[in-house]
Amino acid sequence: MKRRSKTALGVHICDDRISLALLRSGKDGLELLKAATLGVPEGAIKDGNIQDGERFCKALRDLRVRSRIRAGSRAAISLLARPVVLQIIDPPDQVPANVSRFVENEMKRAVALSGSEVILDFCRIAPASPSRFVSFGNEPGGASQKRGRLLAAATDGPRVTGLATVCGRAGLNVEVIEPPLIAYVRAFSAKKIAPRFDRSVLIAICTKRDLFLCVFKKGNLDFVRTRNVNEEQLGTSPLGASRLCGCLAEEINEILRFYEVEAPEDSQQWDINVVAEGVELPADADESLKTAVGHENLRVATSENAWRDTPVTGFQSRKGSPSGDIGTDKSPTLQSYGDGAISPVAIGLAMRLLDADDSNLRINLVPPESAEIKSAKKDLLVATNVIAVVLLLMILATGGLATLTKNVNRRIIGRGQSGLSQATFALLAEREQLDRQIEQLSDRPKRLEDILGSHPAVDWSKVLRDIGDRTPTTVRITELRSKNDPKLCLEGLALTHEAVRLFVEMLSKSQYIRSASLNQVERDDQADGLVRYSINCWLAVPPGTPNGVKGEK
Repeated sequence: MKRRSKTALGVHICDDRISLALLRSGKDGLELLKAATLGVPEGAIKDGNIQDGERFCKALRDLRVRSRIRAGSRAAISLLARPVVLQIIDPPDQVPANVSRFVENEMKRAVALSGSEVILDFCRIAPASPSRFVSFGNEPGGASQKRGRLLAAATDGPRVTGLATVCGRAGLNVEVIEPPLIAYVRAFSAKKIAPRFDRSVLIAICTKRDLFLCVFKKGNLDFVRTRNVNEEQLGTSPLGASRLCGCLAEEINEILRFYEVEAPEDSQQWDINVVAEGVELPADADESLKTAVGHENLRVATSENAWRDTPVTGFQSRKGSPSGDIGTDKSPTLQSYGDGAISPVAIGLAMRLLDADDSNLRINLVPPESAEIKSAKKDLLVATNVIAVVLLLMILATGGLATLTKNVNRRIIGRGQSGLSQATFALLAEREQLDRQIEQLSDRPKRLEDILGSHPAVDWSKVLRDIGDRTPTTVRITELRSKNDPKLCLEGLALTHEAVRLFVEMLSKSQYIRSASLNQVERDDQADGLVRYSINCWLAVPPGTPNGVKGEK
């Protein structure tokens, strides 16, 4: 059977432009089908946040339509929100049972997020050498080597909700929102990180507002840092470009000096990759950085050629026109709109949805309410189809049983005239089996009533109905247990940690539940990365009942 190809859209949003990349995963690998760029309208984005949602939504919708990308396409969006905290966390030797709460407490210590309604996510990264210790200057997560290191990202929740809402109104089905640094790493992993297992790899991405730096040791993320770029370093003039280059060299040297002290045995084995995204470095930036850093294995890429370090192949880049194409005669045609530049971030984002991820870094900051709305629409459609199928099966089953019974009776009467035989007894046994099946189906409502009435002090029908109404669409209950005491234990799977927290809050507000507490929550790698949870609920039993709380005298 021929493998069905899949497509996904990556959308990179920065202060001055929007970039799209539509990828298809086929038998020959990743194919770049379409690429598009468009300048952000003036006033739509300010200080790294969406300022005018209507203007931004119109620009994104127009870019999608002009690129002939259909509405409802699966999309991964780069995080556009400030402030953002991205850091490596080293749990203590005794890892807390509730890792999610531990990470939340650690991230909320960041001064930049004080007073904000935080949304966060994290993933596990493999530990490096056990001889290392915490701290790189004032940076949390520099190089501690305790087991189960975590990469966490956090930002202001309402800003991310606004980003997801605007992109949804522009006709995109937003499934992933992640920091652009992770998309960069994913896009470059196959060619720049995975083959360099024998040395350290430093990646520095310079944009108009931020400088991202990360270090990989033996293929594992070992260090991450984000720096803001001052206005005078933006590279809008030769003097500014020179200052920006000097700032970049200073940051790289600081990291190299740290590793010379902490890991002198491999401090000379470095591959350094610099990407200038939307900024102008001096014409001799490659040679000047090699001299300032003291390493020959240093390469500078620009917005025009950085995409060549991604896994997509078969295209020759050239400047395109609004209706022009980029491609070769021996490869599929790449539809291009805009200035012809292809964003590696947009490629990395689309790769996330196609599961083409060698880096194994997975952080998703899609707000729970956005995921719940999409899931509710999907669940409603699925539920409607399931109900229709069940009704059809019931009608067919009822009619089939009646028809089969009539046929058996007719065959018995017909054969009874010629005397009993072995075939007659077989028909009688078949009829008895059908009667038993009908009796079992008729008895099921009574069995359900017996279960609901097992605790006279609890109106189970109302309790279970209320729990069902309060269950978020991103949460599934797989098991429900109750002993003699009026306590329920709910277990199941959820899409995110925030969805579980929301579920606990909703249960606590129920008039039938006195209190609800989270017993355990952790990601389950065997369940496609879903979150497995356990919640204890103490029912609000009327006072004076055998299992209730005695009233005050």
